[in-house]
Amino acid sequence: MGKHLILFAVSLLLTSCKVPPVQIPEDVLDKETMVDLMVDVHLAEGGRAGGSKMYNEAHIVDFYEAIYLKYGLDKTSFDHSFSFYNQHPELMLEVHDKVIRRLNEIDAQLEKSRDVSSDSLHLQKEESTNNDTVAQDTVVAIEPIEN
Repeated sequence: MGKHLILFAVSLLLTSCKVPPVQIPEDVLDKETMVDLMVDVHLAEGGRAGGSKMYNEAHIVDFYEAIYLKYGLDKTSFDHSFSFYNQHPELMLEVHDKVIRRLNEIDAQLEKSRDVSSDSLHLQKEESTNNDTVAQDTVVAIEPIEN
């Protein structure tokens, strides 16, 4: 009987150790909004890291201000939400995974767009070359008439 009691106590302890889901406070951005915001932040930071002259240190502040405005935030409320997610790694991991997925989707769309643009430019160049040939033939065929 003692073994059954110990086994029951241990199983009770193990089942009671489940961590309840974290409730996101009202003053913190919900997960989906945080994902959207972080995608925008990563895009802004990626532009700066890419070495573009329009994304220098002075302009990045403007980008962050535009992002805050888009989501109806200020720096303090963004920092508060970001801090909450940092304090709850399981939530931050969910947000991070969704951000990475979304950025990969954007990258794939851009890559596809680049491929289509590249194909279009290649076709335009071929057409231009063909048109130049026709124009040269036409010019050669039209010789001035001497009176």
